[in-house]
Amino acid sequence: MNRSWMNLPRVSVDYRNGVEIFLNFAFAYASQEDMILCPCKKCANINWHIREVVHEHLIVCGFVRGYIKWIFHGEITPRRASSTSNSVDPLNSHRRSHREDDMEDMKKMIKDLGLGYEKINSCPNDCMLYWGDRKN
Repeated sequence: MNRSWMNLPRVSVDYRNGVEIFLNFAFAYASQEDMILCPCKKCANINWHIREVVHEHLIVCGFVRGYIKWIFHGEITPRRASSTSNSVDPLNSHRRSHREDDMEDMKKMIKDLGLGYEKINSCPNDCMLYWGDRKN
């Protein structure tokens, strides 16, 4: 799909038509309780909003830089398509993958800073864990 409209001035008719195409796509494939993650520069795919608010943000602020593949809004890339073919929720699968990548980046950064970390296994039942002199 041609996304050249994303780089047009936000007052242009083509940009506004493109925003409508995006909103139709996003709400068809990624809405939850009539809301989607807002891809504007202000929200950066972190905040959930209803259609009217996302529309206003995209017209006023524009899309966050580099958001060409609409991965948070239902677009499946070839890599994601193969890895999520048996998944119930591809968006959750992407989030899980993104968290794992973030964790690896964080471990590398801690190591580069010369700091150490101690891995603590967590309980899948969200039990409280003790360590040190209280571990038993």
